[in-house]
Amino acid sequence: MNRDEHDRLLAHLLTGGELESLRHATLKSGLAALRHKRRHHRIAMTCALTALPLLAGLIALFVGLVTPQRSSTVSPPKDQWIVLASDPDNPVKVISDEELFALFANRPMALVGKPGHQQLVFLDQPEPGQVSN
Repeated sequence: MNRDEHDRLLAHLLTGGELESLRHATLKSGLAALRHKRRHHRIAMTCALTALPLLAGLIALFVGLVTPQRSSTVSPPKDQWIVLASDPDNPVKVISDEELFALFANRPMALVGKPGHQQLVFLDQPEPGQVSN
């Protein structure tokens, strides 16, 4: 078979009516496969993009539950005392002025302020900012 006969035979086979239906079916199934693959890709991306914020929220919630919450502590103003009752079964005992003075019998002191909001001032200590000799 020479080259011209080969080309005519090949052209006749490729342009036949039987091949047209095969080409159409192959094209149809290829397009369906591509659509199916694209649909799966879109679903996977949507699930991933939806799951990421949910996962981040769950991690933040879990870390917040596991990590102990730190309370902010405020230091008391200088020269003031804060009494904390840590045991509810053993409350702070309130003492009278005379009992307080008895605790520091050898030091000069005074209670300054309105009743209920008084401060204990030791008179033998220099005032803040004052230099002692």
